[in-house]
Amino acid sequence: MIKNANVNHDPIMGLVKLNEYDSSTLDTTMYLVDSKTLIVTFKNGTSYSYKNVDEAIYSEFVLSESHGSALNKLIKNKFESSKIEK
Repeated sequence: MIKNANVNHDPIMGLVKLNEYDSSTLDTTMYLVDSKTLIVTFKNGTSYSYKNVDEAIYSEFVLSESHGSALNKLIKNKFESSKIEK
């Protein structure tokens, strides 16, 4: 379940969709519409960036019943990803 869903327009990043999750594994996601980049932050604080995620896939992920399962099914190993180092 999504706790919050916000859409912001950042002058540098463009349209940004932010979500918080009531999930055992996921904490937040940020979707940068213009670059089709999805940033996922897990409960343990680790973040990954997924490139070229189509907005339809992002929407299917956000609307899913289980976000962890949807991440594994729709996004992981299907899009180029990189760990975001702090």
